[in-house]
Amino acid sequence: SKTYYEEHQKDGIFLDCDSVYVSAYGVVMLYWDHFTKTQKNRMTKPEYFALMKATKAKAEFPEEFLSRVYDITVERAANKFHKNI
Repeated sequence: SKTYYEEHQKDGIFLDCDSVYVSAYGVVMLYWDHFTKTQKNRMTKPEYFALMKATKAKAEFPEEFLSRVYDITVERAANKFHKNI
């Protein structure tokens, strides 16, 4: 997370290395939630936003960033899921 933060610090999305780590962890949770075949109640966009805002990291991710991450992650999970059926 340190290297990524240092390379993308100018983007203004991440406040520190911890916020990069929190964002990555949130993506993994979201992807797993939407990819797992046995998962019945998938995480919604408002739930993902709430999860990311409830973290102990100092970061407050821009809503546009979270929305884009959510859409891309869910789309990729759905594509993988349907290929494996």
